[in-house]
This record gives sequence, C-alpha cells and structure tokens, in this order.
Amino acid sequence: MKNRLISISAAAPTFGARMLQCARSANGTSKTIKRDSMKARTSLCYAFAVNLFLAAGSPVAAQQTWGALGSGLSSSVDSLHVLGGVLYAGGTFHTPGQYIAQWNGTAWTAVGTGGPGGPVYALAALYGNLYVGGDLGSANPNWMWDGSTWTMIGGASSSYAYATFGGKLYAGGDYDYGSGNRILSYDPVTSAWTQLGTLGSVPKYVFAIAVTADGTIYAGGDDGNATPAAFLHKWNGTAWSPVAFGPSGGTSGSTVRALTAYGNDLYVGGNFTTVGSGIAVRGLAKLSGSTWSAVGGTPPWLPSDTGGSTVRAIAWNGSSQMYVTGYLPNSTSGSTMDHIFILQNGSWSTTVPNPGLYKQNGSLSGVSLAVDRFAGKVYVGGSFDSVGNPPNPPGTLNVAVWNDFRPYTIVDLGTLSANTYSYGGPLNNNGIAGGVSSALVNGSPKDHAFHWNGGIEDLQGYPCSGGPWGVNDQTSVSGANDANIFVGTADQGGSGTYWRGFYRSVSDPSCTWTLLEPPSGWTSARTEALAINNSLIVVGRCTNNSGTYRAMRWVPSTPTTDLQTLNSPDQPSYSSEAFSINKDGYVVGRANANGSTTVSHAFRCSPGGLIKDDPTHNDLGTIGTGLSSTAYAINDFRQIVGETKIDSQYPYNHAFIKTPDSTTGQGFTDLGALLIGYANSAANCINNRGQVVGYGSVTSDTGFIWQDDLGMKKLQDLLPSGSQWTIPGAYTINDQGVIVGSGYPCPTCTYPHAYMMMP
Repeated sequence: MKNRLISISAAAPTFGARMLQCARSANGTSKTIKRDSMKARTSLCYAFAVNLFLAAGSPVAAQQTWGALGSGLSSSVDSLHVLGGVLYAGGTFHTPGQYIAQWNGTAWTAVGTGGPGGPVYALAALYGNLYVGGDLGSANPNWMWDGSTWTMIGGASSSYAYATFGGKLYAGGDYDYGSGNRILSYDPVTSAWTQLGTLGSVPKYVFAIAVTADGTIYAGGDDGNATPAAFLHKWNGTAWSPVAFGPSGGTSGSTVRALTAYGNDLYVGGNFTTVGSGIAVRGLAKLSGSTWSAVGGTPPWLPSDTGGSTVRAIAWNGSSQMYVTGYLPNSTSGSTMDHIFILQNGSWSTTVPNPGLYKQNGSLSGVSLAVDRFAGKVYVGGSFDSVGNPPNPPGTLNVAVWNDFRPYTIVDLGTLSANTYSYGGPLNNNGIAGGVSSALVNGSPKDHAFHWNGGIEDLQGYPCSGGPWGVNDQTSVSGANDANIFVGTADQGGSGTYWRGFYRSVSDPSCTWTLLEPPSGWTSARTEALAINNSLIVVGRCTNNSGTYRAMRWVPSTPTTDLQTLNSPDQPSYSSEAFSINKDGYVVGRANANGSTTVSHAFRCSPGGLIKDDPTHNDLGTIGTGLSSTAYAINDFRQIVGETKIDSQYPYNHAFIKTPDSTTGQGFTDLGALLIGYANSAANCINNRGQVVGYGSVTSDTGFIWQDDLGMKKLQDLLPSGSQWTIPGAYTINDQGVIVGSGYPCPTCTYPHAYMMMP
C-alpha cells in the first residue's frame, strides 16, 4: 500500500504514520495523505516457521457433512487437485473426459480437447497452470493445462508423484530409461527437465514426493520386488541418501505411498509396521529432523500386518486438522468410520468423518485427497460406491466432498497505551512479533517499537531507559531474524530531523542499540533499516547528500554499501530502496531505471553485488507495457513478490509473483485483484511455502492471502462467524501460514490494532 492515498486520522503522529497507517477519525471524517515508503511491506517479511498457538486448536467447524459431486465418476479416482477453486480429478475413468475431468460446481466436464491419453496418477499446480502425469506413453509423458490449452512438456513417462516447491515441479515414478533417474525437476521458465541424482540412487517405484519448508526433498516408494521393501530417501542438493530407520515391516512387504510436509515435519504413509528404533506404527509415521514418532497414538484402523491397512493419501486442512485415507478398515467393532479419518489437535476423532467410505463389491480404497482450505472443502477420491451404507448422500461414486470450514483464529496484539493504535510488523520462528504503537512518555504520546511474545512489551521500556539516545526517542521495527534480532529506525528525541537504522536483540536485557551509519562522507544522511537475515546482513535505505534515497546494505565489520541503481552511469539524483533480503543474501526493492529519475523498476541484487551489476538479471522489469514496479519480498527460494503497473494506460497496480532467477520482464504471474476491472492489489510478503499476503481494493482496502492452487482470498472471509474485525491489509506471513498485520477490532474502533491470524 506504499505510495497510495489512504484515509487516516488527523491526530495520527508523524513517526507512527510511517508504519501501516489505516486509522479512522473519531467522528467518521478523515483526511488523506500519501503513504510514506517506509511501510511494513516485505521489509516486515522475513518468513519463518512458528509453533506458538498451534496447541490452541481451531474454532468448532460451522458444519461437518458429506456432499456429492454430481453422480461421481465411473472408475477409480487416483489423483485430485484444486486450482483456482476448480476441482480436477484424474484416474482410469473415460467419461466425461478421458482420464481427467473438472468439476464446475454442478457437473463434471471434460478438460479441453486432446491432452493426456492414459490413466492420470499425478496432478500439481504451479503459477496458475495444472500439471498432469501418469501412464501417458513415452511420446507424451507429462502435460500442462493453462486453462484453455494443453501443452506436452516432455520429461519421462509413468509419473506417479508430483510436488511443487520454490517455483519448480518435482516428478517421480517408474523412470527406467537410459542414464536417467526416477526423480526429475522441471523449470517452467526454461521449460527444461533436470534429473536429480544418478540412476540407482533412488529405488525403482517412486509413489510420493514432498518438500519440507527448509527445501529438503523427500521421495518414497518401494524397490519393485515380489516382496517389496519400502524406501524413503532425501535430497541434500547434490545426492540422494536413505533416511535412517525408515519404514519397514509387514508380512507381505512394505511400501511408502504418501508423503506430506507440514513445516519441517514430514508425514509418511503406506504399508509398514515399524519406524525408528522399533516404534510400532500402522502405516503412518512422523519424521521431525532425524526423529521418528507415531502420529496421534494408535490410529483407529487395523494394523498393516494383520488388516492389510495402507495409507494412500495425507492432507492438512489448517494447522491442526490432518486427513488420512487409504485402505483403512476401522479397528473399532461396529463403527461406520472406515477408510478415511481425521486427526484433530493431535488426537484421532471418534465421530467424524462419519460414515466412512463404502463399496458393496470389489476392492475398496481411498486413494487421493485435495483440500480447498479457503472454501472449507476436503475432497476424497478412490474406489468406492458411496460414503456410508446405505449411501449417504447418494451419488458419491469414487469421489465425494467433506464440508468442514475451519476459520482462522485471530489475536489482538494490543497497544502500549489505552485508546491508542498499534501496527503489526515482523514475526520470527520463536513466535515473537513486532511493530509500533503509541506510548505515553511523561504524558505525551510517542511512537515506540514493541515486541510481542504472548503479550505486548515496549522495546524502550524496562529494563531499558528509552531509545538509543533517551526517553523522548521514537522507534519502529521493520524486520526480524530467528535469533530474535529486530531491525528498525530510531528518531532522536522525536524531532524528525535525525534518524538512524538500528538492530537490537529483544532477548538481550542489556538494551544495546546498534546504530547503522551511512557511507563515509554522507554528512546529511539519515538511515532506515528494513530487513535482516540470519547472517546479520541488514538492508534498507539512506539519504545521500542530495537528499535522495539509496538502497543500503550493512554487513558486520564491513563499510556500509550503497547498492546504487539500475542506471549506468549512476548519478546522485537516481534513487533506490531495498526492502527484503533472503538467507543467501539476495536483495530486492525498487530503483530508478531507463536513465530516468521518474521511472522505477523492481530489482534483484545478487549477494555481495550491486544493483547495476547485471542489468538483464537484476532489472526485473514490469508486466506488459507497465512502466513501473516494486519488489517487496523475496523468499529463500528466490521467488519474488510485489506490485507492478500492467499497462501504460492503466492507472492501477497488480500484485505479482516472479519465478526464481528469471530475466527482465519474464517469469511474472499477475495475481490479479479482488475486484475484477479497475482495482489495485499489492503483494507484501511471501513465505517459503509460496503463500502470499497483501491487500486489494474492493470498496476499500482488504487484506488477502494467495496460494498458487487456491488463488486469492479475502482474509475477512476466513474469520470466525460473528467476528468484529475488519482487515484492510496483511503484511507478513511465516512458513506456518501465520499472518501479522493491522486492522480494526470492532466496527466503531477509531484506531487499528496489530493482529495475528493463525490457520
């Protein structure tokens, strides 16, 4: 929402207004000002996983019922995926489409013409496109559907598993060919396939792939022998290695059939009885780092060795609801819950989903799951006649939907003084959030940075005796790393004339403020720190002697670096700003381009380099004929988000996501807007799972979350029924999907409060 006209109260103080201003006036009137560019956008976004509040669970679902999808599908449904609110199903059926169909809300229809010519076993979404694999023949092994056209993308035949992460597609299956391997990656920017590892480094059949939040790739399956042995391997960036004490056991062999990542934890499903050092399981286990454990105690289905139970699919619906399906006969006599179960807050439900899957004759199994988290729908596919016996509801042949809306939990982070405001900022993996709030100092309001760890605390309060210079200083924080080091900006004496960026550990009782100085010779400069990574590299901006903002990088024990601009030769009148830095040191922001002081483009700067070093790579360009763009966040896999003009005649900006390492003007995906037509949107932050948050204009600014498969969703629609909150924007999202921003706790509230939303 940078550089946009917005409404704020006339009483809002100037330094606080530099953060995410959205305050209402008490009498309902307001004045408009232009938002200053030190806003908590990506500068507030350094994405980390947090565990806080996960134990709190979720509100009770509004409804939990089975639903039919038309008359179902005529044969086994082996893969399901939701893309943009549309459900796609793949399998062995022939109508209404050959092996693949889409649900339009009232009926199943074919997916275009042409396309896959064999059973579909793998579906995935990437940048708004659907990828399709299966036993499709060596001439046409993998396909992409862009919503209107099928394109064959090559690769290897017999793909049984897909996963997407960091802007790439990972595929596995039975790839017995030449010198290749059974795991491949596909880059949609270059349209190139790359093999991961040498032939034989992964056993024969790959049935499942998953990628944890730290980027570790796991592959599972079996060795293809008559009595198969399960395998679970992980990729370290250069080679595959077996996971120690992986799944084993079973009277007729073992196999891994399902892998699902949740943060850095890996959930493993299949047919096996043991993991770790003799831990007994029933085809389902959890791997946390190198530690194995059972899931939810003893699952409510028969053991794999006596009941033949096999877990075929695992999916999460929010932070504390995990769905499991497969051939899973209930171990409780008389229970109608069969073949699909829910783990809720760490315990297996004894009541839902009820009834389970049913088949009168032939082999029964749940095979696939797909979750539309935003719509509250969980889809299950496989080989079954109905859900329950007698059928309830009718028409659930091989596919059904479980309606289970789970609203987010929202927490008010509070304020430092009563009847004032607060603005949400950074969030790290220790559950510590930050921002700025009004505090009373000797009876006068001052903007103070705060940190929040279950309660709001003044960064200038006890045991500190004010800011870097004294009690009248004003401060704000804009970024954090997982060592609990916050970065921000301090205003000496609250005068608005002398500013310095700083970093400080919020867990250090010595209250040491480390000020970030300008380059040598910049005598009139003021510095602002906006983001920090785990290597303690800080980026932000600084005014030069001409009063022009320049992007800055501060490295410990190294002179301050002016990152310069996209113009060459550079001039002091050209401006730039750095808003985000990832773990490897890639920096993004915006900078003057095209030899102009009025045209700015989003930039990417390589670790240790300057913005102008590689014009083709560092100038991200714009979408279409748009003239300007800004990059606000970069995740650890070099996906970039921000906002861009999309047409030289179109006066609005759209949020974008850009693929890793793409060149000028290439690799953009327009995320669109919440309101079709003339409306703004901007992407403030992206986490390592590829989830994006920001704001879009409807009748007023509205916060959104975007996922590649689910599209853009208003945060307002994810709140519990009866919530009084209004959410005008979202500014940070971590790897667990926890969101921090600012909003109004009640319809008549005058000032915004920082909030935290938890899935």
